[in-house]
Amino acid sequence: GIPIHNPNHFAEIGSTGGFVTQFSTQLLTTSEFFSGAFPAEFGNANSAVFDFKFRKGNSEKREHAIQVNVFGVDVATEGPFKKGGKASYLINYRYSSLGLLAKTFRFESIVPAYQDLSFNLNFPTKKMGNFNIFGIGGLSELTIAPSRDSSTWDAETNKTQRNLGSNSGAIGLVHYLRTSDKGYWHSVVAGSIGKYFDNAAYLENDLKLYTRDWSDYQDSRITFTSDYNHKFGRRHSNKTGVILTQLNHDFVSARYNKQIYGLDTLGVSTGGSQTVQAFTQSQFNLGGRFTINAGLHYLYFALNQKQSLEPRLGFIYRINDRSLLSGGYGLHSKVEDLSIYFYQKELEDGTIYQPNKNLDLMKAHHGVLRYMYFIRPKLKWTTEVYMQYMYNVPSAPNGAFSTLNLLWEFPTIALENVGQGRNYGIEMSLERSTKKGYYFLITGALFSAEYAGGDGVWRNTEFNQLFSYNVLVGKEYDRESKGNKQRFFSWNVNMKHSGGTWRTPVEIDQSKLYGWTRYDFDNPYTNKQPNSFLIDASIRFKNIRPNMTGEFSIRIKNLLYNRTVINEEWDDNAQDIKIIRDYGMIPLIGYKVWF
Repeated sequence: GIPIHNPNHFAEIGSTGGFVTQFSTQLLTTSEFFSGAFPAEFGNANSAVFDFKFRKGNSEKREHAIQVNVFGVDVATEGPFKKGGKASYLINYRYSSLGLLAKTFRFESIVPAYQDLSFNLNFPTKKMGNFNIFGIGGLSELTIAPSRDSSTWDAETNKTQRNLGSNSGAIGLVHYLRTSDKGYWHSVVAGSIGKYFDNAAYLENDLKLYTRDWSDYQDSRITFTSDYNHKFGRRHSNKTGVILTQLNHDFVSARYNKQIYGLDTLGVSTGGSQTVQAFTQSQFNLGGRFTINAGLHYLYFALNQKQSLEPRLGFIYRINDRSLLSGGYGLHSKVEDLSIYFYQKELEDGTIYQPNKNLDLMKAHHGVLRYMYFIRPKLKWTTEVYMQYMYNVPSAPNGAFSTLNLLWEFPTIALENVGQGRNYGIEMSLERSTKKGYYFLITGALFSAEYAGGDGVWRNTEFNQLFSYNVLVGKEYDRESKGNKQRFFSWNVNMKHSGGTWRTPVEIDQSKLYGWTRYDFDNPYTNKQPNSFLIDASIRFKNIRPNMTGEFSIRIKNLLYNRTVINEEWDDNAQDIKIIRDYGMIPLIGYKVWF
């Protein structure tokens, strides 16, 4: 794999998540998600890794798919470039009509919009190996709009407009070259760029918007990776490689201050550096039942010459034909966002220096143990326990601030590697694969996610929800065929229940002083939100003909209309805190055709 930008729409500054991915699942082939203790080939990450891969387009015939629903349009096409040739293409484009949906169902206060394009072009050759050109990119913007009808204004009216989103993309060239029947080279060169913004404006009594918050972040990277894969024999294979990355960034953040009747710049950061990573990992098959994966990962950060050598170890033990035990351990390190290292501070004599430039790498110990048991051929039970202990976390000396919670807040203080973090829990699942059309998946987790800043006090992280469980049940019916047409009907219901997240409270006195929202970062994540309980339901009708398949679907998201809190903001005119909530229930009606 090769590291790229955050591949999600509506990504927040400093985060790795988002509302929806920039690619359709139709493009994916076998992909892996590692929640911890991941193999040696992955580095510069200390929480999780999603290694997603695009499949190759059909090289024998051309196929197309069009889906239209309330969310928008999804168009995919694949096939050979020319008849009889081996080169193929796979292209997917999506355009969201969520903005139209918001107006139709009177959700004008929250208007999301996005579009994305993904592709994978495959060019096999006779002597030079196989070449792939891949691309992924998307544009997105979420607008939380104020009420412009002054006749309806009251104490609960939102008068703040917030615009957040991301525009990003990546393109790369992949090369596979087999050197023998036991080995091959795999190389990738890729470039990616991302622009993320989060701005807020207040609607005054003259019905004009005045900027109150402004954050603009841009990062770019060029990465080259190459690894050699060799099978020494039936019991031993090895993968060894390097990853070279050039990183650049620009970040500007400002906030309203009524003492100066304008925006007060919080920080400006710009600059670039390089990382060098190298790894080797081997798999040993010991007698058919026992497999060991062992390796080392090396990370070097050129800006301050910090480095880390990290051991990784995993095993799989096949107890019998119905049960399996696996586990792993890893030491993992991570380079912080460049804005932290390039933060500038001016001394009284006018000297400019960067107090965080020499921060060490954040590190984490990961451990995981998983047991899997097939109760029946189609019924599987899984239990997993895990632990993550993070240390060397850049934090405020004797304070509560930690980069573990860094999302949109620019750290305008000197930091030291004195923070800690700990995540641990148990996850269980019972899965029945489709049998006679019926399937279900029941998952549950008990967990804790805490951190300690430089003051040594253990606190909640935002997602220290303590528990969650999910129940998915569905059934597919084979209806009576008509002529050469097969007909199917299916339904499913998905119930999700989890503990509430934590929010940092608004600091009322400081908000009054500055005239805009200030959060109490001395007491972060002390306000617990209500537990979340969501139910989604769907029904589908599918007709399969020899040359075309059509599917009509009705889905209802958030059937119980539970609206979660998006944000809490200070309204200086009302001298009160305003709570912004999300949509609630969303009905989705759509039709998809394959031909």
